[in-house]
Amino acid sequence: TKNDAIIHLAHLGVNRRMFLRTISRAAAPLRVALLPAVANVSRAGFHTVSRPTRAYFPRKIALAGLVGLSAVTAFSLATSTPALTADSAKKDAPETVEGKVGKVGDLAPGQMKEVVVEDVKVLLSNVDGKLHATGIKCPHYGAPLDKGLLAGELVYCPWHAAAFSVVTGEVDAAPSIDGIPVYTVRTEGDDVYVSIPKGAKTEDKAPYPKKGHLCKCSEKRVFVIVGAGGAGLVAAQTLRQDGFKGRVIMITKEEELPYDRPMLSKQVGLPIEKTKLRDEAFYKTHDIEVHRGSEVSEVDVKGRQVHFSDGSSLAFDSALLATGASPIRLPIPGNGLEGVHMLRTAKDSASIAQSTEGAKKAVVIGAGFIGLEVASWLRKNKKLDVVIVGLEQVPFERQLGPEVGGALQKLAEENGVTFKLGRSIKEITGSDRVDGVVLDNGETIQADLVVMGTGVRPETRMIKGANMAKDGGVIVDSTLKAADGVYAAGDIAWFPYSLSGDQARIEHWVVAQDQGRVAAHNMMGKNIPYKKVPFFWTNQFGAGLRFAGYAPVYDEVIIDGNLKGRKFVAYFVHKNKVQAVAGMGAEPVVQAAMELLGRGAMPDLDTLRKGGVDLIAHLRKVTEQ
Repeated sequence: TKNDAIIHLAHLGVNRRMFLRTISRAAAPLRVALLPAVANVSRAGFHTVSRPTRAYFPRKIALAGLVGLSAVTAFSLATSTPALTADSAKKDAPETVEGKVGKVGDLAPGQMKEVVVEDVKVLLSNVDGKLHATGIKCPHYGAPLDKGLLAGELVYCPWHAAAFSVVTGEVDAAPSIDGIPVYTVRTEGDDVYVSIPKGAKTEDKAPYPKKGHLCKCSEKRVFVIVGAGGAGLVAAQTLRQDGFKGRVIMITKEEELPYDRPMLSKQVGLPIEKTKLRDEAFYKTHDIEVHRGSEVSEVDVKGRQVHFSDGSSLAFDSALLATGASPIRLPIPGNGLEGVHMLRTAKDSASIAQSTEGAKKAVVIGAGFIGLEVASWLRKNKKLDVVIVGLEQVPFERQLGPEVGGALQKLAEENGVTFKLGRSIKEITGSDRVDGVVLDNGETIQADLVVMGTGVRPETRMIKGANMAKDGGVIVDSTLKAADGVYAAGDIAWFPYSLSGDQARIEHWVVAQDQGRVAAHNMMGKNIPYKKVPFFWTNQFGAGLRFAGYAPVYDEVIIDGNLKGRKFVAYFVHKNKVQAVAGMGAEPVVQAAMELLGRGAMPDLDTLRKGGVDLIAHLRKVTEQ
């Protein structure tokens, strides 16, 4: 009976040393009763059991359970009543299946590979000589993690650079909002075995927040999150994960629950049910209140009050300002005609999709990421004739430079998109509905619909009492604090960029989510600085570009690879230092660049200029040091 109890505790993440340390402080009768059992379990190989379910069952909870079991056992010894029977221990322990997956020497430190247990694909990783088994699918969009990058104990998704600990399974970097399951690894001689729960699937993910963090809402404190985008959702669930027991209230003027905003331009008109980040049950389970359709008229930072347009108010103890940005509508004649669209919300995306019915010609204003992603969808999915009008001489000229921007322009042109660059729109024509646009040179272009992708501005008009930047953003410190008890994250936050110390405001989905996580930790008093290297991605006409770092200005772009073949890495240099890296057809090289930028360990410029640099191999050398 006691052996079964100890084995059960092992599956909850308690190793022999932790067990011995705990019972050594217990009553003498308990020590006498359990120590022989510990010896028996040790001989059975207990010491080789790793912590399989830390992503589901934190160590503190496991230890608390162990201490509780010790107390119950001591009481039962005194009263001669069994505290835990073999049958009950076996009943509580999860059923598992085990499979032999290889030899101890198959993986060197820093390597990972796919293994299979009972038709379930599993990721096996070697971190500093210790083997770890986890889920192999990224919970974000299902990318195979074995095709990604292993750096220390972090595995990076090859598609969008979400990062997970292969030791705990926890999310380290967005855009995933869930962790990966962690499985048991044991060795017997040179053989390696992995155990997984019976009924496990390759695509399983670990719920986030972890089990055991459900709210009892016993505190009277109120934490408010103004905004329900990526930053807001991640902050809300992180508060619960951190053990906050008060009210968590998310406020949004939209009628929808938080959704995957990057999908609005990449897959225009995708049904909202397919873009929701969490379902209704998640918010109910974790006692997260989502006040939808709520228009905020003022956030009184100093008075710690949120005022609504209906005249009601809400007091808070701490708040996260994550209000995002609003699209800029060009102040030109005809900008309000039917068929002229902005793109920021799910309703905007659905409206654009609806306008394509019966349409043949579209004009996209703006040669940035939103503009080209929408153009890609209009051409590929709706077969419309698409003209992009932009002030730049080359798309993305400011962000990516003429060489990389030119490669993306060529890609679009090969797929039938026409560009009118170095031009602006003088007028949008039509009576009730748009029928064309007039350029600044007098040229007229027919259009059945127009999409404006002309930038955004911080949505902060309602924020009073914070330190505001000239563009309307909120100035925060390294912990994202805007004022006592008030934090800001995402599109509105001007924060000190950790790699340069310069103030930065970055409108990226991944940045918003990561900042939401850090802000929530700090609302709980952890005082953690935000130090992530920014990352974003774009997909156009079946090709993807990944970008890591921050380079608002640069004086050199080093191209390594083939621009025409769209298989290259570009290094953006300022003051003789690589500030950012972009790549096409080079996954997971950009993920390696993220790690190297964060570590300050990029190769020197002379080496990069020679070309042929293997960033993954370079990172491996850096981590080995």
